[in-house]
Amino acid sequence: MPNIEPPKLPPQRHALLQALDNLLESSDSGQYLTALAIIDVRDFHELNRSFGRACGDAILMEINERLKQLSSEKFAVHYLGNDEFGVLLPQLKSPGLAVICVEQILALFKGVFEWQNHSLKITVNIGIAYNYEHHTDANKLVLDTELALKHAKTSNQAYAMLGKNQQQSSDQLKWELLNNLHVAMQEDELELYYQPKLCINPSNKNKAPPYNAEALIRWPTVDHGLISPDITIPLIEHLGSELDLINWLVNTALKHLSEMDEHYKGGVSVNIPANSVTSKTLYTLVEQALTLWHVEPNRLTLEITEDVLIKDKELAFDYLSKVRETGVRISIDDFGTG
Repeated sequence: MPNIEPPKLPPQRHALLQALDNLLESSDSGQYLTALAIIDVRDFHELNRSFGRACGDAILMEINERLKQLSSEKFAVHYLGNDEFGVLLPQLKSPGLAVICVEQILALFKGVFEWQNHSLKITVNIGIAYNYEHHTDANKLVLDTELALKHAKTSNQAYAMLGKNQQQSSDQLKWELLNNLHVAMQEDELELYYQPKLCINPSNKNKAPPYNAEALIRWPTVDHGLISPDITIPLIEHLGSELDLINWLVNTALKHLSEMDEHYKGGVSVNIPANSVTSKTLYTLVEQALTLWHVEPNRLTLEITEDVLIKDKELAFDYLSKVRETGVRISIDDFGTG
């Protein structure tokens, strides 16, 4: 059968400018920064020459699909034509948060791209700029971003940021966030918010509490506002402090359960960072927390994702089985989809 070329993406440069205009003119533009990232696929012409335009178009479609995973109020993705994509980053408290968002984009390119019988490694350059002093000139923001992209290409960097009249150090901005987070963990400045969950299984074979709450970590900051887990967790993993985080999460959640025992008989779910599942310390940490706060083990659920187990399945199974022996419940997200 002949190969069928995938449909091409329609360029959306005009739509990007229109969206930028709307964001910059919005009523809350004076409180937040708006950033723009332009992504350029490295060696795209060489890819087309080696494997054909059908391959290049398929890769662009796959990149678009991966970027859509980030599409939300925080990300808005636009295909700009040729080998470029634009990503809008609205409502940022500081330029440093734009750097963290861009690193989330780069993480989407860690896996290979499949084309017929070929596994292709695709890399990108990214330029970032933001509306310093809260200016409202969309064309200027695009120009600044393109200049940052040019700098990233010529200096062979994954990404570069253009700030107020000069090239800013994105590494320095990231370092400041990491340092502030380290202090926040030491000073117990992180907070837990709870999202209610209801068990609708009438048989309740697992003997779980009929209602539950998911513990969600938040990091309140003066400069950046309330930072959500999608930024906080990668920073903590970068610090290598996953077990410190779990220790804080489990103890804080169980402490809250203990304090509310007369009014709340449900359970609490805690999300576990990927790298901690195969740690010997996990069992000891959970056991000590249960003993300290005198909470029934079945009221605590550790939530992990199935892909974590696949990386070292036997070791993860052994450690999680030991944790489960304490009576703690283990919840595996996306189970059976891998």
